[in-house]
Amino acid sequence: MTPLGPKGGRLARLERKRFLDALTIAAVAAMFFAAGVPWFLQLLDVDIAAAAWSAFISSAIYLALALVIDRWGSHRVITGAMFVSPFAAVAMSALVWHFAGGIRNPVLLVLFSVPLLGTALLSSRRAVIAVAVFASFVVGWTAAMESPGLGWYLHRLGFPVDTLLRRVPLLSADEQLLETVPAQLFAVVVCFTFSMLAMAVFINGAARFLRLDIERRTTSLEESDGVMVEHAWRAGPIPVAVLTDETAQLVDASESFFNQMLIRTGSHKGSELFDLLEFEDRASIERLLTSGGALQFVRYRIGEESRVASIHAEKFVHHEASYCALAIRDWSDVAYLALAADTIDRPLILVGEEDQRLRYANRAAADALEDEMYFGRDMRWLTESSSGDPRFEVTRTPLRLADSEPVVLLSLSSRADSSRGPSS
Repeated sequence: MTPLGPKGGRLARLERKRFLDALTIAAVAAMFFAAGVPWFLQLLDVDIAAAAWSAFISSAIYLALALVIDRWGSHRVITGAMFVSPFAAVAMSALVWHFAGGIRNPVLLVLFSVPLLGTALLSSRRAVIAVAVFASFVVGWTAAMESPGLGWYLHRLGFPVDTLLRRVPLLSADEQLLETVPAQLFAVVVCFTFSMLAMAVFINGAARFLRLDIERRTTSLEESDGVMVEHAWRAGPIPVAVLTDETAQLVDASESFFNQMLIRTGSHKGSELFDLLEFEDRASIERLLTSGGALQFVRYRIGEESRVASIHAEKFVHHEASYCALAIRDWSDVAYLALAADTIDRPLILVGEEDQRLRYANRAAADALEDEMYFGRDMRWLTESSSGDPRFEVTRTPLRLADSEPVVLLSLSSRADSSRGPSS
């Protein structure tokens, strides 16, 4: 995934940096106007001149440095300025916030979210969390210097603020702050801290979602959906091999193909199919690769092991080259036996050797017993001689199928037919 971070050429970095610069100035201006409008309407008593001078001087210094970096800064300096920009926005906003009332106007704290939103452009989760923590520290420090009661309260709670507050004089000690309960001011700082951290987590999650959404929309089918489809068929349960239609060379195959053919995954690419598998009727497979279609009950060998499979071939063209997708599905011994048993008129039943439960019954057995023959049914009523069906004689043949449990094949013959004997 290509993150929306400070990557690319100089022009791309400058474009993103200038946007962050504009966002920084906007955050300072928003803080000033949020206090200036109520002051103009005589709803808020603040030192608006000091707030204006702080906003103007800090913005001017910031813009001057930004222009110098844009003009002569290297790639590394521009990237560093991008990461510093949100922290500078927080510090400048805190200065204006102090002169606009500070902790007396906690509503203005919501504007500290503006620089935090800008960090989403940096594509760095650590930067987002760092800006949130820095904003919480700056707000708490400013509030502690404005209110001696809050500083005392923080010291009582165990925060190491006494040394810092002794070196930095109080910025403001008006009557309103002196009368405010320190616990209320502390609650404001704590709520602000948790709000900033929660917003940082949200921004990280939203930024990741937006990046994925942009990649899904902008990535071509061949690069995105094509890769997903390729992974899907590789992991599919059906053994599939991609071959050249003329030379029958193995181009690629699914994991199940390598496993079923007892081949190490990814090996033998470029080998001819007939070097890997020995088919009893090679000519029919060659015609299948040329024309496409399906063949049932194809006998082939892997080493010394003989198998039976159904083979489906589909031809397709990719980059003006013709290929064949070959699906080889082995018939299991039980499935093969079931197909064969359904064509026999004699009733045949397959049960487990240990549990005597039904594994398979052909159509003739279901018709003869006139009962429901479902998989897993307990067949002791038929297999035990003391309680067997008096209408039939049961012949038991133990079987051991490949990759299967020991089973017993029950062949039923009518007692009437056996007692009738040969005619005289």
